[in-house]
Amino acid sequence: GGPGGELRGAGDPLRTAFLRYCRGDPPDELLARVYPRKDSADANLDANATALSSALIDDVVASDPRWAETSGDPVVPTASLLLRNRLVDKQTAHRYYLRFLRDSGLLHRLLPSSTALLSRHSHLVAAAIALSNRMATRSVAVVGSAISRTMARRPEQPGLTLQDRFFKDLSRLSDFFVSIVDSVRDESANLEPPEFVRLVVDANSVLLELLAAIGREAESNREALGCGSTGWLGELEFLRGWFELVTALPEVAADSESRLQRQVAELAGWLLEAESSRCAEEPEGPRRDRLVGRYAGTREAVLETFVATRRFVVALGLAERFADYRTIIRLSEIPEAGVSLARFRDELPGFSEFFCDFCLERGKEATLLRNGPLGGELDSRLAGFEWLRWLDAALSGDYAAVHRTLAALGLREREFFGRKRTMLSLSRLAGLVAVDDGVADTMTTVAKDLNLLEFQENLPQDVLDLVSMDTDVSNMPVLLPSQLIDMYTTGRDRLNGINDFLRAVELLGNVDPPEVEALRLAIWSRVLQLDDWSVNSQDSMETLIKSTAFFSLIERLHADGYDIVLPPVSALLGYGGLPQSLTNNVIFQRIVRSAYEFVEPYLNGSKPVTMVLD
Repeated sequence: GGPGGELRGAGDPLRTAFLRYCRGDPPDELLARVYPRKDSADANLDANATALSSALIDDVVASDPRWAETSGDPVVPTASLLLRNRLVDKQTAHRYYLRFLRDSGLLHRLLPSSTALLSRHSHLVAAAIALSNRMATRSVAVVGSAISRTMARRPEQPGLTLQDRFFKDLSRLSDFFVSIVDSVRDESANLEPPEFVRLVVDANSVLLELLAAIGREAESNREALGCGSTGWLGELEFLRGWFELVTALPEVAADSESRLQRQVAELAGWLLEAESSRCAEEPEGPRRDRLVGRYAGTREAVLETFVATRRFVVALGLAERFADYRTIIRLSEIPEAGVSLARFRDELPGFSEFFCDFCLERGKEATLLRNGPLGGELDSRLAGFEWLRWLDAALSGDYAAVHRTLAALGLREREFFGRKRTMLSLSRLAGLVAVDDGVADTMTTVAKDLNLLEFQENLPQDVLDLVSMDTDVSNMPVLLPSQLIDMYTTGRDRLNGINDFLRAVELLGNVDPPEVEALRLAIWSRVLQLDDWSVNSQDSMETLIKSTAFFSLIERLHADGYDIVLPPVSALLGYGGLPQSLTNNVIFQRIVRSAYEFVEPYLNGSKPVTMVLD
């Protein structure tokens, strides 16, 4: 039953070459003729290589009585020594086959998918041996249930017991992993919580033994052959579902809990290893992007399980192993975790750069500097971040440089109001203590922008509610003057509208010139809409005018010393923002025109008033 035994169903030139290799007869000439070297992939070679691999691990030697053993129990609690020896024979043959592919130069010519399948076959043989050994030494009921469930989906094979058939088709052994999970799930409704937890612990012990065997075989293949990915485990999906099941179990006795928690940590490692390997196997493209995104989500959820349950050592170990630098940083911020970031800068590739970006994106410059010296490589990376220059300038006492750097950054800031206000406020403070006459112009610009920020900071609560904006102004984006004008004048009423419209008129001084006239029209058209023009009144024209919000705002502006500029009356009355009920209202039109005439001499006092009349 060794490498030179009968291989039924694999009658191709590659089989012949392999048998020659087993006999010590170099098959180079045959292989060169059948698989001439080409620049492109050889689909025939891939098909033959994977077919022969399957034949080796699914091989049945008809003359070998070890595959015709019988038992009264369809799934015996122990496996025979003869059966386990046969499995070892299969492993020996398959390992020899992989060495043949390597030595003949064929292995590196296979497609990645074919190489992955060969690795999978060797892993399944290792798992089968581990399962056979487990059954020979310890009886676990769930194993029998899983084997029965697996074989129930396959056709009968006369002359072979259920166990013989199960261990024959090793290329399909992965079905067992799914079956054992399904078998445990089926028992969840039939067992009390303590009993179900014990069942899960038993199933875990079986799965982890098989996974450990797979891991050892994968490592051996990587060292000897340069291949050995376990990504195929990620394709099965059983690890994800099983991990969710075991982490949702109820609390149990301390002894079971301790053992279960150790198993959960191991399962987490296998789940992440399988999914990360699967990503590495996939070629570049949309599918790989989806797998990487899914893996990132799995990794975050798995590590959160341990952080939430305060198993910080496990979380840190997995975060290091699978390069989840975000979790490492998070753990460093939890005092009880006792995690210092200093050692990770040297030990983990790219961690310093990630930590730098992480802090910069969140405005955590203090966190960045608090974690030790930046170091040469990181200093070079930070050189491109202009905003950090103010820290260097502050440490050296160059407050003029602090002022100018923060001013430049603050004036450009549009994403966060709080960040802009902080930078401009610090810039103004630095400018006040700077011994440099050259900061005067920048101080003026900073003061103007800080004044503009006050308008946003003082937005009425009902305005913020109306536009569904974050009530924490620090987290709001920085609004443009035109946006502020719109917010101060939209949806206002007569009760609180005058003060808000006064602010809107003030804001016109901060608007770019091309926008001023359109915004002025919008402001005054909305002022007119504060009043109810549908009411017929017998009052005099002067009384009607003085009762309007239009007049009240002009009066307020005059009292506060503003130069008042009104849009042309014809432009205002024809403005598209006015409702038709007003543009078609003759009385409204007459009152507004009269108001224009009335306010010019009335306001022509201590402050000049520019009236543009039709």
